[in-house]
Amino acid sequence: MSQFDLDDFVAEAIAISKQDDAYTKIKQLMLATFTQADKVAAAIGDKYGKDVILYEDEKISIWHVYFDPTNVVPPHDHQTDVAIGIYQGTERNFIFQRTEESLTLETIQDMSPGDTLFLSPETIHAAGTATQEPVQGIHIYMAALTKISRSLFDWETGQPASFSDEVYEGLRRETAYLKRYTGT
Repeated sequence: MSQFDLDDFVAEAIAISKQDDAYTKIKQLMLATFTQADKVAAAIGDKYGKDVILYEDEKISIWHVYFDPTNVVPPHDHQTDVAIGIYQGTERNFIFQRTEESLTLETIQDMSPGDTLFLSPETIHAAGTATQEPVQGIHIYMAALTKISRSLFDWETGQPASFSDEVYEGLRRETAYLKRYTGT
């Protein structure tokens, strides 16, 4: 990849979404693209500074994602396959298993520029920054994310609630809340 062009990347991902075995091919695209995260960062720069839906149809949603270092996205699922690539900052993902009484932390995975992460539809995770630097990346969902019936999960009880802005805001936490999992 000599240069990264966001419009070309989006067009390629859309074309892939219409092919057989699309998710495997999206993974390959993300791996190839984010091994040169510096070129992605140079091309996008500070163009967004927020979450932006770059494209969405019934087969694929492509988002530019921005995490500020003060808040954490609450535990949630996607109900579709997900591919995440980071080009700035360090994203910290908390992967949970749900029991009848709570959410149990399974693993913590930090992602730095150039890293990719692939999640299955039923994966429950919370995400934020691992440092005081914002995180920027591209997330690809293999469905129309804004139209999927998915869940947010209570931090304490693990109980699911339908994903809505109101529930999201009620479950959002400051980064310091995560010390309960990291001890730092």
